[in-house]
Amino acid sequence: MDEIKNQEATFYTRQQVAEMLGISERTVYTYVRDKKIRVAPNPYKIRKEAVYYCEEVDALVKEKQTINPAATIAHVAKQLGVSRQHLEYLVNANSLATNRIKRKNTVRITLPIETIDKLGELVKDSQEKSPKYRKSTYFNENENIALFQKFVDQEGTPFRVDLVNNIWGYRDEREGHFIDLKSAETMLELKPAYTINQPSIKEANYVELTLSKDKHEIWYIFDYFLSTRGIENISIRNNTSTIQLYVVQGIISLTMNPLPSPISSSLLSKYVTAGDIVIEQDELFLIGSSKRLYTYIKLENYNALLKEADVKEVSIGEILDEILGEHYRQKRNLK
Repeated sequence: MDEIKNQEATFYTRQQVAEMLGISERTVYTYVRDKKIRVAPNPYKIRKEAVYYCEEVDALVKEKQTINPAATIAHVAKQLGVSRQHLEYLVNANSLATNRIKRKNTVRITLPIETIDKLGELVKDSQEKSPKYRKSTYFNENENIALFQKFVDQEGTPFRVDLVNNIWGYRDEREGHFIDLKSAETMLELKPAYTINQPSIKEANYVELTLSKDKHEIWYIFDYFLSTRGIENISIRNNTSTIQLYVVQGIISLTMNPLPSPISSSLLSKYVTAGDIVIEQDELFLIGSSKRLYTYIKLENYNALLKEADVKEVSIGEILDEILGEHYRQKRNLK
């Protein structure tokens, strides 16, 4: 038995392998199946758990360290906690470099380290980019006010709710002066220009709009969705020069909620960065950035998808979406 214990020093456990390679323990099985590493023999199940040869694992660790640290958009998006669609928007909007790696009949797009670093900075600047972001950053539950909500005084002067150094208040839309809530109560008589409360919609799919703060027209868009969808069905991100607005998908009746005259279908489309907005007759359709699809595929294709999903530690749906996205990008490039 002492001899067995001494031999164990030349092996790693599954947990150790996973930690060293930065993968899940489930993916360790995939590495064995693909013959990247081997499980040490275990006659009569003397060992309590599977172990793996140190030299093979060490070689993989060294190989990973020498490989160019490029990654797919899906992988980087997952690491940064943002949607892949939004990361694609940031890459295109900022003309960031990408790598195109040819693999047989396909082309795989990866992001070089300098692009990954830049994306990290962009995401950090705008904080987190998920619709599930902390609601306290854009909604004051006690006062029932939302970030950038429009208020007016007795003379009709517009003010917008703002949050400065964790202090809620109002900013004069014309002059730009900020006044905290307590001071505003004694100095101003402000009333909301619209209600921000609507019934909650049980839907997890969102349309994302990126609104440039230097464009006056964006406030018509912002006010329209905040008033028609309500704070229960939107999420707001306050970035340095933009506002990211996530609006839950669904249909808005234009008969009951007509668009303000400055807003048109083409103007809305200009600011959509994920999903789509379509106007048909008297209805406005908010179409989220992803769709659930039920389909049948051959078992061999399913196994191939499952294998790649295990390696990349993403879902089969994400792998399939990546393949389809690359397929249609190639078709567009060939035209």
